[in-house]
Amino acid sequence: MKRRQFVQLLSIVPLIGLRAKAQGAGANDDAFLEGQKQKWDALSSEQKAELKKKWENFKALTPEKKKTLLASFQKYKQLPPERQAELVKNWNRYKNLPEDRKAKIRDNYLRWKNMSPEKREKIKNKLKTYKSLSPQRRDAIRKRYQDRKRK
Repeated sequence: MKRRQFVQLLSIVPLIGLRAKAQGAGANDDAFLEGQKQKWDALSSEQKAELKKKWENFKALTPEKKKTLLASFQKYKQLPPERQAELVKNWNRYKNLPEDRKAKIRDNYLRWKNMSPEKREKIKNKLKTYKSLSPQRRDAIRKRYQDRKRK
């Protein structure tokens, strides 16, 4: 799943979930809708306003975007709960970062995305090798790198 799709997905997950469940409800339509109505009534007015705004944003998307987003949501729902929780945790952490840090992350992501697959694989292998080193060796490498960077 692409990062941008995941970001959009998290902003409208409750809405897509409702739509996907409603489409697959079949014979249980009344029971499902009643349960959703109870959930809706339990929300505060701020939560309702936020969901309405997200729904308007979703409705404004092109059909292709909606289809892509729904496919991403289905992939997300197929992930194990631990991975879903990890993705949500990472997204929440990202939202709270200062804007300059977010810009740096976006730049790094674009640079990574534009790399050739061979270069990406090479970097991944270097990282695996680095992680397999002892903590003392990693500290020595990190200090040497920081010293070179300061000069």
